[in-house]
Amino acid sequence: MTSSTSSKPGEYSRVQATHFTIPKSILLLFYVLFGLHIGFLLTGYVRYIYELRVINQVLLTVVLGGWLILRWRQGTGLPKTALTLPLLFLCFWWLVTALLAISPRIALERVGMGISMTILFFALLDLMRHRQQRKLIVEAVFMVTLVLAFITYAELIIHMFGLGIVADGQYSWLKYGLPQIDPPDIVLAQRSSNILAGLLVVMGTISIGWAMAAHRRGSRLLMAILALLLLFLLPWTNSRGGYIALGIALATLGLFWLWQQPIAARVPTHLRSGLLIALAVILVAGICGGILLIDSGRVVLWSTALQLAVTHPVTGIGYGGYGQGLVLLSGDVFIPFYHAHNLYLNSLSETGIVGLLLIAWAGVALIRTAIKHWQASSGADRIKLQAVIAALIAFAFHNLMDTLLAPSMSLLIAVLVAYVVVEPDPVLAEDN
Repeated sequence: MTSSTSSKPGEYSRVQATHFTIPKSILLLFYVLFGLHIGFLLTGYVRYIYELRVINQVLLTVVLGGWLILRWRQGTGLPKTALTLPLLFLCFWWLVTALLAISPRIALERVGMGISMTILFFALLDLMRHRQQRKLIVEAVFMVTLVLAFITYAELIIHMFGLGIVADGQYSWLKYGLPQIDPPDIVLAQRSSNILAGLLVVMGTISIGWAMAAHRRGSRLLMAILALLLLFLLPWTNSRGGYIALGIALATLGLFWLWQQPIAARVPTHLRSGLLIALAVILVAGICGGILLIDSGRVVLWSTALQLAVTHPVTGIGYGGYGQGLVLLSGDVFIPFYHAHNLYLNSLSETGIVGLLLIAWAGVALIRTAIKHWQASSGADRIKLQAVIAALIAFAFHNLMDTLLAPSMSLLIAVLVAYVVVEPDPVLAEDN
């Protein structure tokens, strides 16, 4: 069923939207949020088992290819949003940089995953325009988060009692005390403590927002407990970026509250917006400046990214090619870094100025859409949207210190961006 109602620019087009009922899309939903997530984690742990990586990519390609074919047969294209055009241009540019890369084969393999994640984002847009399916997807994300939190707490227990199941797990913290010099990273749930920290901050922020929006006392208590359980794990990741991201998330929630107070309404909107932009610039400069002063390792990685960008200013060294460029500049074939520990410098070095400008275009489109939907929302819907926006802002700042591009993390961010972009169709919601 489709509606003849036309959409405004930047909004999801109802005319070109495929009507997915829950029974037809439930398999895609569970594959995306459970099977796909597990596949991403497994391929991260066993990155050298080529066959497993191929199986996961083939499954993803078949599912998304089937979705695209179904839309084509029904005469619809990709969902129409403010992000559609910049994302399509970005995918095209990724292909261009891959073909011009030092190692085109490796670059094309990595581009395949990037393009797959982009198509997956469009599939999520199609699913989440239905309120019931939107609710299902968010609940499934919380379920995945609970599983990952359970795994992380289990890893802490292993270290605490010295059960020896994981690396360095034979050292009992209860018996000998916490390691003072080099405490082990808690990485079992995400293979990287930085990625785990990003997940904890993002989902902790979402849990806080859902607790604030809940009408029932029991629901508020449940979501508040979940937020505490997630954020309690953050110190065990030893991630400075995670701490900064959490501070940004909480500050953003506070600014949302302050913005809606009567005293703030006396200040002209343009002045308030200008102050927020100035604050963001100061925070970015302060974070980057602080890291340059205290973290010599990141200074080397960032300077390498800038050197690669100067050498290849337009196209970069090729999608996913930072690690190769670092090896070429350093001469050390055993260097363990595959990214610049800064998403924006990493993108500049790999896809050039054009790639970075396309990312900025997509970012501006997302910000404008978020503002429009926030202004149109109210009550519990607005509180939840504020939490999602705060989580995405925290993620953006976290990427000043890390490159959180692991597929499992990208999947979560795709869900949150879709949540911000999609405006659920009330007519289709009632039909389902």
